[in-house]
Amino acid sequence: EDVSASLKGEKTPEELQSSLAQLEETYNATRIQQLPTDSQMYIYTFDGVQSSDSIQEIRDAYQEAPIEYIQPNFKYYLSAIPIDTDYPKQWGMKLIKAESGWDIAQGLSSVKVGVVDSGIDKNHPDLIRNVIKSEPIAPGCVNNGDSNGHGTHIAGVIGATANNVQGVAGLNWDVSILGYCVVSPSGIGSSLTIAQGIDKAVADGVDVINISLGGPI
Repeated sequence: EDVSASLKGEKTPEELQSSLAQLEETYNATRIQQLPTDSQMYIYTFDGVQSSDSIQEIRDAYQEAPIEYIQPNFKYYLSAIPIDTDYPKQWGMKLIKAESGWDIAQGLSSVKVGVVDSGIDKNHPDLIRNVIKSEPIAPGCVNNGDSNGHGTHIAGVIGATANNVQGVAGLNWDVSILGYCVVSPSGIGSSLTIAQGIDKAVADGVDVINISLGGPI
């Protein structure tokens, strides 16, 4: 690697590591966590960071380093759910012409959808057939449960059981849903917990990931 880098006029791996070490020393940065399925992704803490100017200075410095991307560990908030009495009547399904789609296909259990949210009530009668698991990640999450209710709502839109004479019909009548609880019961998560949820979903081999959250970009 050293010879190849030298011939190309690039920095050697040792020089790249030295550059990162210098930045860590300059900004008193400590690696506190490494995502398990990606050895190149790290979570850092920085002592003495007091303002947005300090954060921007660190981001600018690291942008020049041999890394692909850096961002603060933002907080994210669950999107609001309407509580109007007619909302459960699912006018949205007609709006997107779901009925025409159901004439062609109603989904496949072989398709795995990851819901990175507040978890899912696995034992909900309208979901028990299609939800495989719900894994707790953030503080306050529960195994195979929902810390807030939001994730169960989202899972219902994706894959509530149809033709069972109760509840609602999901867009997919047959689907395998895997939940990852990344927010607290109050509905607040972080870049770290969301990244962990995505990481676990990828490790579980999901085909699609749904994240119905809002926050800084």
